[in-house]
Amino acid sequence: GSSIGGGGGTGTGTGVNRNEGSLPFLNLNLPQIQNPFSSLENAVLPPRDVKVWLPKEYYEREYRKERFPILYCHDGQNAMEDISSWTGSSWRLIGALTRLHERNLLSIPTPPIVVCIPCADGDLLPGVSRRHSEYGDITHPISMAHGDFVATKLHPFIQNKFRARRGAENVCVMGSSLGGQASLQLVLRYPEVFGGAACLSPCFQPGTIAAVVANLVAGTANNDVKGGGVGGTAGAASATTTSTSHGTNDGTIDAIRKSSGKTSNNVLKENQNRLQKSSTGKKINVNTLHSKMIYIDNGGDVEDTRVPVFEALDHFTLNERWWNPGYWWLDTSLQPMIDAMRWTLDQAGVNYTYEKFPGGRHNERAWAQRIHRPLLALYGKKDLKV
Repeated sequence: GSSIGGGGGTGTGTGVNRNEGSLPFLNLNLPQIQNPFSSLENAVLPPRDVKVWLPKEYYEREYRKERFPILYCHDGQNAMEDISSWTGSSWRLIGALTRLHERNLLSIPTPPIVVCIPCADGDLLPGVSRRHSEYGDITHPISMAHGDFVATKLHPFIQNKFRARRGAENVCVMGSSLGGQASLQLVLRYPEVFGGAACLSPCFQPGTIAAVVANLVAGTANNDVKGGGVGGTAGAASATTTSTSHGTNDGTIDAIRKSSGKTSNNVLKENQNRLQKSSTGKKINVNTLHSKMIYIDNGGDVEDTRVPVFEALDHFTLNERWWNPGYWWLDTSLQPMIDAMRWTLDQAGVNYTYEKFPGGRHNERAWAQRIHRPLLALYGKKDLKV
C-alpha cells in the first residue's frame, strides 16, 4: 500500500483511517458526526461510511492553493482495497491513478479526490437486494432517492469539506455492473453536477435506456449545447472501440420501445416529462449527454474467444470470499442491453468511448486489469495514443 498514493492520508482531520496498513483514507463515519447524512438513518437509505482518498499532492506546499477534481465510485468498497471487496479483489483504482499521473498521462495536474460510496448491505425485503434497489432502473423510487442523496447531500458536503473544484466538468462518477447504470443515471438526472460517467460492464435496464432516448429526443429541439467533454477528452469520435463489436439486438430495441406494454411515444413522453423536473422542480439541461464524457466497456464471449467457466486466480483472495463464483456468464448476457444503449447514443451522435475486451469476466479482478482505460477516457490527455 505504501507505493500507492504516497502520503495521501498523512493530513489530520476527523476519521483518518490508518489501521491494518491499509490505504490512507479519510473515513467519514457518518452516524457519529453532525452532517447532512443524518437523514439516511431510515429504512430507505441506511447509514454507511464513505471513504475519501486524497492524493499526496493535496498536502504538498506547492499545491496548497490548488483545488482538485472529484471522482465518485459506486460499490466503493470494491474500488481500492482487496480486503473489503466482496470477491476478494478490488479494482486497484489508486495504483492505476497514481501511475498514470507519474507517467504524465493525465490532462489534470494531480489525481482527483476519490470518494468511495459503498453499496447498502442486505435485503430491503426478503429476496429484494438493497443494492439492486439503490442502483435499479431510473424510475425505481429507491434509485431516485440514492441519486438525490449523492447529488444534493454528499456532493455539497465533499465540496465544503475539501478543496474541490467547482463545475460539472470537474466531477465524474464511475461504477461497474449496476453501479455503471447508476453512474450514467446521475449524469442524466443531475447534468449541472456531473460531467462524466464511466460504466464498466454496465447492467443497463429498459427504463434507463428509454430515459436516454427521451433526453436525446428533447435535445434535438434545443441543439444549442456543443460537445465539450471532460478532462481534456473533448472531440472524441462518435464511438471508439478496441475490438469488433456485434450488431444491435433488434428484439431488445423493440422491448424497450414497448416497455410495460406502452407505445414508444408514451415511454418517451413519460420519461421526458419526468427528466425535465429535478427534485427541486427546476428544469434540467435536456442536451446533457452531448456535453458529457461517457465511457462504456464490457467483456464476454466474442466469436472464438469464450469466457472460461473457471479461473483459478479468482479464488486466491485476501478475505473469506474465495468461494465467489467468478461471474463468468454475466458480461455475455449483458451484451444486448449494452448494444441497445450504444445504438441509442449513435442515433443522436453522442460522443462516447466503447471498448470491448473479449473473454473478459464480470468481476473486480477483470476490471482491475483494464481500470486504466476508463481513467484515461475521463482524465487522459487529448489525442493520447496508448
